[in-house]
Amino acid sequence: MLQTKGGVLRLLNLFGLFSLVVFASSIYAKTFENFHTTPIKPIVKAKSFQDFQTVQIKSDGGSEFLSNQQWNSYEPLPVKELYEANKPKIISSLREKKIKNVGPKIRIVIARKKPYKKANLKVVPKDITLDFFSTTLSFNIPKKLTDAKFFPQTQKGIGNFFKVTSYTEYNYIISEIEEIKKEMRLNDWGLYLLVEKVSSQIFSNNDEAKLFTWFVFNKMGYSVRASILRKHIILVFKTKQSLNYTPYYKINGELFYVLDDKAEKGVIYTYSKDSPDSTKSFDLSLTELPNLNLDIQSKVLRFKQQTKEYLFTYKYNQNIIDFMKTYPQAQSDVFFNAPLDDISYQSIGKSLKEYVDREKANTAINFVLHFVQNAFKYQNDKDQFGKEKFMFAQETLYYDKSDAEDRVALFSYLIKKFFSFGVIGIKYKDHMVTGLYIPLLGDSIMDGKRKFIIADPTYNNANIGQSIGKYKLLKPLELIELKKVSKIRR
Repeated sequence: MLQTKGGVLRLLNLFGLFSLVVFASSIYAKTFENFHTTPIKPIVKAKSFQDFQTVQIKSDGGSEFLSNQQWNSYEPLPVKELYEANKPKIISSLREKKIKNVGPKIRIVIARKKPYKKANLKVVPKDITLDFFSTTLSFNIPKKLTDAKFFPQTQKGIGNFFKVTSYTEYNYIISEIEEIKKEMRLNDWGLYLLVEKVSSQIFSNNDEAKLFTWFVFNKMGYSVRASILRKHIILVFKTKQSLNYTPYYKINGELFYVLDDKAEKGVIYTYSKDSPDSTKSFDLSLTELPNLNLDIQSKVLRFKQQTKEYLFTYKYNQNIIDFMKTYPQAQSDVFFNAPLDDISYQSIGKSLKEYVDREKANTAINFVLHFVQNAFKYQNDKDQFGKEKFMFAQETLYYDKSDAEDRVALFSYLIKKFFSFGVIGIKYKDHMVTGLYIPLLGDSIMDGKRKFIIADPTYNNANIGQSIGKYKLLKPLELIELKKVSKIRR
């Protein structure tokens, strides 16, 4: 992990030479001197059937990469879990302890609210119309597309479906999908939801809808396999990130995941090689939020500290929340590095600014920590949702209850946004905390030559540098890099 030069200057400006005696034992002089901080191809209509390079369908419905010789059965691998042990049912609390006010006074700057720009999508009467997170979209269905059938229910039926679909003017509907993806700023997961919804509107048969989803993604260059499980279609995607609690398979040395959480589970039958132009991995990172229509809601968050009650207004776009609810359980950094919606950041940022602006640095940082610790009730995901659910920072603010990794996502985002410190996620076998790259005393962990001070957003009333006793001497399983906060675009 690297520390940017700007982060160094911010760190030095914030702490500078204040309280040199207090911090002398925790500062490494050499450390401070050595801080470091594929576009989709356009679909071109072929002049003849033989010009399609993705698959050259033969008269019997077969193809080179769909032929019998290249089809094999694959057993599902044991699903990955976020933790090695069950998360705690209860997290203990500390008695409130007044801290010393040290460091320079800080000033939090909240960037000006950016004007909302609605996606420029023209809705005209077409063959199908659908609702996509409160945005109305319409599409024309290529002639004879619905003639494509999954018959027989074997690999030959997949070839037959591909053959009929290939003869249609499918490139027009794919171009429409690409334009919507661009206008609505959809990442690959948003694209998946869109294509899946379009497919289910065109085909009432679930297997044929999945095959059209597979066809579209193949034409867009993604590595996705149409597979058969008990005579039904299962799609498996090659992804850039690993996924937890998700069925997956090893095919020709590469991992493929089932993104449909309602799909059957079991041994699949599929082909082992990608088609020549369909090798791109599915990317679940969420570096910017989709441009969805506004449905503004609000709630009040509150917590008490030293007999005083603090109130925070949280505004949010319900459509963004609904989009995030669908998200698969990708690896930790996907959730840690996603931004807050600008509407949410403005509201929560201004509320926090009211209480910490012009405070000493140590006091300001601890106030943000205590806010995340106390404004929500602790409940692990299995008790709250009946399953594991890693929340984005946006969702942690939305739900009344949360557990460790959810609060790490929120706290780390606020710290990076307000103070520009280096932050890491620290994962134990059943718990997660943050580490702050700041010159303070307390419980810490080394990452190379850098010392990160523990900040536990779940350990109520704990200050920076205080960790739960059982984790003080435990070696963490993983240190997770948290990137610089992405710019919010409107």
